[in-house]
Amino acid sequence: MQANYSNQPLHHPTPGQPAIFLAGPTPRFDVASQQLISASWRPEAVRIFAALGYEGIVYAPENHDASPQRELDLLKQARWEWEALDAATVVLFWVPRVIDRSLPTLGMPAFTTNVEFGFHIGKNPAKVIYGHPESAPKTRYLDALYTEHTGRQPGKTLEETITQAIACARALQAQDN
Repeated sequence: MQANYSNQPLHHPTPGQPAIFLAGPTPRFDVASQQLISASWRPEAVRIFAALGYEGIVYAPENHDASPQRELDLLKQARWEWEALDAATVVLFWVPRVIDRSLPTLGMPAFTTNVEFGFHIGKNPAKVIYGHPESAPKTRYLDALYTEHTGRQPGKTLEETITQAIACARALQAQDN
């Protein structure tokens, strides 16, 4: 398995090699406290891919060392993501949404994720796998959209969602051969 982070050059898959993009909310940096509001879910996802013996690329749109993206060049980040999304066999959406109105950043509300999800489910629903913890608020519409466009139910755990993404990548590659 090869994890490819957005502060690294983009690695394109070789023929027959699957690539899965980890879409979903990224923890924000709180300037006042000088720390991340919450921990990223992506390091755990990378560990699960490795434990499952996945042999493709995992695109993780955050820094490799988990350092906060304080002075993020938005356009540079977006271009990396857009290129990785196009190269990906599957776009895995994991939405561990947290809305904390006491924080200036609101926690991890996943507003951008909502837009990206709508775009990708409309563009190529066969390529989208989606899940969220049962505790995540405000996911009913995403659930309905996902089920309506794919006929699948959202994953309830990160490992279940990753397992579905790996199976989807294999199925899509088998169709291409």
